[in-house]
Amino acid sequence: MAQLFTEDEVRKMIAAAVTEAVAPLLARIAQLEAEVARLKKNSGNSSKPPSSDIVKPPKPDASKHRGKRAIGGQPGHAKHERKPFGQDEVDRIVECELTAEESRGLRPLQQWRVVQQVELVERPFVITEYRARLYLDPRSGQIVAAALPPDVAATGLVGPRLSAAIAFQKAACHMSYTTIHNFWHDVAGLHLSRGQLAKVVQKVSRAIQRPYEELCDMLARQSRLGIDESGHKDAGQRHWTWCFRAPQFTVFHIDPSRGSNVLRAVLGETFGGVIGCDYFSAYHKYMADSGATVQFCMAHLIRDIRFLTEQTNVNLVRWGEKLLACLCKLFHTLHRRDRCRREVFARRMEAIRRGFLKQVRHPPSVRRGC
Repeated sequence: MAQLFTEDEVRKMIAAAVTEAVAPLLARIAQLEAEVARLKKNSGNSSKPPSSDIVKPPKPDASKHRGKRAIGGQPGHAKHERKPFGQDEVDRIVECELTAEESRGLRPLQQWRVVQQVELVERPFVITEYRARLYLDPRSGQIVAAALPPDVAATGLVGPRLSAAIAFQKAACHMSYTTIHNFWHDVAGLHLSRGQLAKVVQKVSRAIQRPYEELCDMLARQSRLGIDESGHKDAGQRHWTWCFRAPQFTVFHIDPSRGSNVLRAVLGETFGGVIGCDYFSAYHKYMADSGATVQFCMAHLIRDIRFLTEQTNVNLVRWGEKLLACLCKLFHTLHRRDRCRREVFARRMEAIRRGFLKQVRHPPSVRRGC
């Protein structure tokens, strides 16, 4: 006998069947949309470098890597193992030997199977109590105290190494005082108030003031510097964090100004090195006033040239495409510099430079109707 269903039951059955059939289609659509978004990424809408907009190194042949590779070292690759700690680095040695019963009939060798293990100590700090004996002067009735060690008197509760660790967490790790407090309290078993942590950071700031000034003085003598500035607010007031990147060190300078006067104050009236920067007007003015050599940012140049290729003027578009072709050749050569001799690489880069400058020096006509 045929089974009869109500109209409501039929609707539910149809809805369930449609849902089951559509689910894989929706999943596939989501997958394709994610892939399209990935392919549309460029230096303007992601953290990709500008050079990736116009050229990429060739991808390996996909036919050579069919199937999913296993995790870990791949066939043909040399094995890499961690270098063991030296004996001067080992704090404790534990020798494991067989019992007398287990070693019966065996001759012990002066050889060992070595396994090294690194572990945190139960309490990674030492509390030292310094006692300065008090003395009574019977003639005057005054109490005289013995002198504490100078470094103890200067540092107080938190010693130099712990102070450096706290300052590192605050400055380099960008941890809040609450996070630092929780780390030392929950992990190390040491209770330090947030106010005490703030005092420690201020103490370290005062201690490194002189080395900071020495690095600032060294900036003017560098052969090349990368400079950039980023705005932020401090107590509601606009400030700028200037970054001066030297080959061996970096100096950050916070200033309420974003003008060329900051460059003059930090680098002096004349700078003999090369400055790498963007097109911001302060660098143009400093270059004109000081005669400094400036290498403007390649990322900004690429974006400006790409802007030319998006115009309606045919001559501008063609000119922009020629400039992009020069840059494409430049990065193509740069990405393959390890495949040729140094003199060949230098000769190719020089030829690309001359070709690019030739195009730049002959801009097209931008008259109406062209």
